[in-house]
Amino acid sequence: METEKRYYESRKKASSKYTKEKMKRVLVSFSPLDYELLNWVKSKGPTATVIKDILRKEKAKEDV
Repeated sequence: METEKRYYESRKKASSKYTKEKMKRVLVSFSPLDYELLNWVKSKGPTATVIKDILRKEKAKEDV
């Protein structure tokens, strides 16, 4: 039991370190005028995934 606890704590610490050092967050605010757009994005699946897919497609258009 103690070994499992140490393993869990070690994984938690490593995950936290990775997140802090490697991951970046972007906050996007939607006004009431944009709720229709927000609801559309949410209806397509996980919000972050949908937004990243849209950005990748737009970037690919520029790279051509």
